[in-house]
Amino acid sequence: MLCDFCDSDSAVALVTTESIPYRNGTLRVEGYESSHCASCGEDFITSEQSRANDRRVLRARAVFDELLTGDQILAIRECLGLSQTEAAEVFGGGPNAFYKYERSEVLVSRAMDLLLRLADSSGDAADWLLQRAGKAKASAAWSTVSQANVVVLNESRRTLRHVTPQDLNVEAANDWYPASGYGEQVAYG
Repeated sequence: MLCDFCDSDSAVALVTTESIPYRNGTLRVEGYESSHCASCGEDFITSEQSRANDRRVLRARAVFDELLTGDQILAIRECLGLSQTEAAEVFGGGPNAFYKYERSEVLVSRAMDLLLRLADSSGDAADWLLQRAGKAKASAAWSTVSQANVVVLNESRRTLRHVTPQDLNVEAANDWYPASGYGEQVAYG
């Protein structure tokens, strides 16, 4: 590696654990990268090392602040079966938000953290959010259903119907929240 100061080729990359003051505590940043030149004795950080260190510091801040890390956000998004663009449409944050969250380039807000945790912990909440954003996925479980009992709800009555897959339009059946009024909502049991 070339030294940024004397241009000799005797610089070596170092990886350490750094302690950085943060709020009322200390961040422990593992894998902190820097370089040292054996010829001139200078320590320096390359631009690539700086970008990697920034991501490590943001990850440590997320842990310290009890926010989701980029890896956790990625796992939630993949569990929901969403692309980064679709996740931004469902949860907000802009078209590149999830790319930046997942790479630990941007710290997730407390509100976004709570929304993602809610979607991750509650299938009903996730379904509701996906439905509202027009991203509801047809349930894989319905592909093997031969018959089912459904409760049909409207403004004035509840009725129980026995149906077969031919009776069901899975996308319509997953439409729990019509855009206006009550309409017919289907609940499965």
